[in-house]
Order: sequence, then structure tokens, then C-alpha cells
Amino acid sequence: MFLRNKGFTLTELSVVLVIIGLLIGASLTGISLIRSAEIREVIGEYDRYAKAIKEFQDKYQALPGDMSNAETIWGSDATCDTTATNTVAKIATCSGDGNGRIGTSSTAGVLDTNDAYEWFRAWQQLSNAGLIDTKFTGVKASATDGDAGIGLNVPQSKLSVKSGWTLYYFLLTATDTNLWGDNYGHVFAFGGDSGTSVTNVPVLSPENAYNIDKKIDDGTPGRGNIRARRTASEVNCTTSDTTQDAAAYNATSTTGLQCSLIFILGF
Repeated sequence: MFLRNKGFTLTELSVVLVIIGLLIGASLTGISLIRSAEIREVIGEYDRYAKAIKEFQDKYQALPGDMSNAETIWGSDATCDTTATNTVAKIATCSGDGNGRIGTSSTAGVLDTNDAYEWFRAWQQLSNAGLIDTKFTGVKASATDGDAGIGLNVPQSKLSVKSGWTLYYFLLTATDTNLWGDNYGHVFAFGGDSGTSVTNVPVLSPENAYNIDKKIDDGTPGRGNIRARRTASEVNCTTSDTTQDAAAYNATSTTGLQCSLIFILGF
């Protein structure tokens, strides 16, 4: 008696390979769709927040956070600009100094945390004005001045990786290891929670950072209204940044969270 061969036929193997191929294709398509949706979400958040600031200016003739009479409208928070860190979302706020800047940037090359309370009152006042949905504490997230806490004093993105937006005024007249020199003016810093400063922890792949930059601006990390940090700061985000014009997003590092972004608001 001969034993019957229990192996697969060529036809059966072909069917299995086709099914595996379809599953891999579906998986890659799903990942691509998720990536595209997340890029659209970040761009949508940027648009909403930039428009909210403009609407606030039109309504109150002042910048959120910098507004000198904010307390007369929404009430005064305890000890105002020196209010201790807390986790209580509230309407009571602090007036700014009315100098046309959200925060201070008097020292070139340094992220100046003097008047950093305005960074966080800005989001609180945008919320108080009904221009964004989330309520905020309006105060620093820890004892450290300028500490942005995602979901506490700055808005949280819907990106799958926890990330958020910090709004502040920034002057950098000389190039350093972190960014190219420029009078950036008011910016959004988009990234993860550093625990001590603005939202600047990498949360995007270079590919996603490039796609966001390309859709809104010029697709280059060293020029335009969207900037990435230099290689010395975020080593795998950009390449060729020995000169500002040559800098490019790192095409060979398409996966992993390598980038945070700076959105220059133009005022």
C-alpha cells in the first residue's frame, strides 16, 4: 500500500501566496491611509488655530495672552502672572503687557521665558472667546517657567502620538545648532511634551514632516514658513544642513519619530 502525499499542490500554494499578498497590500494601504489622515489632521489643526488667532485680533484688537485688559472681561486668576502651577482648567485669566508679542524674546538665540505666562494664557483666552473648544489652566505645567503641558495649558493634537501646540514669540538672529537664524516672530512649536519647555519632542517621521511642509509651504526644512530643527538637534530628521539652502528632510529615514516642526505665523 502506498501512502498518499499530504503536501500542498502548486495550485493551493499559489492561492495561499495570493492571499498573503492581498493581506500585505491591504495592510500597507491601511498604514498609508492612516498616515495621510494624520497629515491632514495636523494641517487642519494648524489652519484652525491660525484662524482663531486672527479672529481674536479682529474681535478684541489684541493678541491672545498679550491682551492688556483680559482680566476685565474674564476675571483675574490668583496672583495673576505668577499663578502657581495647577491642573485646574478655568476661565479666570491674566492680562498681558500689550506689547504686541505673546511672551518675550529679547535675547537672540535663547528661548526667553520672561513673560512665558502669556504663552499659556493665549490658549486660555482663545477658549474663553469661544474660538477653540478645549478649556485650559492658563499656567505653566510645572515649577519650570515655559513648561508646556499637552492637554493642560496647550492643545493636544489628534495625531496618534501624543503631541501638542505651543504658541510664542521667538527671535533668533544668529544660527545655532538647533535652528537657522531668523526673526521668526510668532510661531507654533508642534511636537511632543518635553517636560520642561515648549512642545519640541519629535513626533513625526521625516516623510510625514516633509509632506506637511510640502502641502503648506515649500517642502524644505531650512527655509519658508515651516522649519525643522537642524541635524545637531534632531539627528535623523534632516540632512545636508551645512548650509541653509541645502538642508533637506532625510529621505533615507522614512520611519520612526525623528522630527518636530516650527510653523512661522507671519506676524
